[in-house]
Parts: sequence; structure tokens; C-alpha cells
Amino acid sequence: MSKVKMNEESLKALRLPELQEKYAEIVGEPTRSPNKVWLVRKILETAKTRARAPKDKTAASKARASTKTMSVEELQARHHELIGRPTGSTDVAYLRWRLRQAERGLMRIGSEPRVAHGADDILVLPLRMPAPVVERMDEARRRLGLASRAELFRRALHRYFVESGEREVAGFLLQRGDGGTGAGAVPISDARS
Repeated sequence: MSKVKMNEESLKALRLPELQEKYAEIVGEPTRSPNKVWLVRKILETAKTRARAPKDKTAASKARASTKTMSVEELQARHHELIGRPTGSTDVAYLRWRLRQAERGLMRIGSEPRVAHGADDILVLPLRMPAPVVERMDEARRRLGLASRAELFRRALHRYFVESGEREVAGFLLQRGDGGTGAGAVPISDARS
């Protein structure tokens, strides 16, 4: 099996049992996944990661062997050192597994990336309320002549921020959800709050 060339075409040509065997050989753990596309992708990713990693297998095996005698605190410290993020887990088996995955290059190392939002991005804010409350609120919203719940929430937030002295933040709420003031619509600042 190891004589098979490591390229996408040759892997795709393998039958599923052969591909699963190649996965176990390269990744280091067995799989029962029937998804050939996923198996090929994981095999190639692992092979590339290993090609980039230092060839010092003895240091890696010593590090793996040493986790067997480590306490939870030592495993957590090793996790933070190796992966670059702290963990609150106290599950020894889980921590050992995470360290093995990191050593094999099978997980992202470093802090969680923050998603940068552009000025034109629209974010949806979750708000949960009991259904009877929403029904009563919708009745009142219609009586007040507001077109949508979103308009009600924007006006309520605008009023709250103005009353709290946060006029700069309140100013942002003068824009509609599409980033403009809306064609022919009354700006929130002119509307009754």
C-alpha cells in the first residue's frame, strides 16, 4: 500500500477499502468514513503538513510518551504552550488527544482568528421572547404605524442611547438596515420614539 504515489489522481483511483487503509497509514488512526473525497483531502493535507514539519520523530515520540505521566495542570500548560490557546478542560484523555492532534499537524495552532466585518456587512442580532409577548408587541407596533420589528428595535435602541448620553452610538442607529436612510422613509430622528 505504501508504494502508491501520493497525488490526488492516484488516491482517487483507489477503492474505498484501500483508501481507508491509506488514511490509517498516513493519518495514524483508522476510519470508517465512506466519503472518498474527504478521505483524499485529509490524506493529502496530512502528507503536506508532515512534509513541512521537522523530521525529528524521536523528539515528537518523547513528547507523546511524556504526556502519559503528566497531571491535568501540566497537560493544560502543555496545551497552552503547543497549541497557543488556554483550555479549561480537565479531561486527561481529551487533553492528550488534543496534544496528539497538534503534534501531528491536524489542528489549527494559535489563537482564534477574529472575523473582520466590513462597513457594508449586515449582522443579525438574536433576540428571544415568548410568543405571547411578541404578539402583543406586534399589535402595538402596528398601532404606532411602524413597518417592522426591526424598525421598532432601532427606534427603541436609539431612544435608549440618547437618554443614556451615548449620542454617537445613537447616531449610527439613524441608518436603516441597508446602510441608507431608506427611499422616502422618515429618518428615525424625525420619528416619534
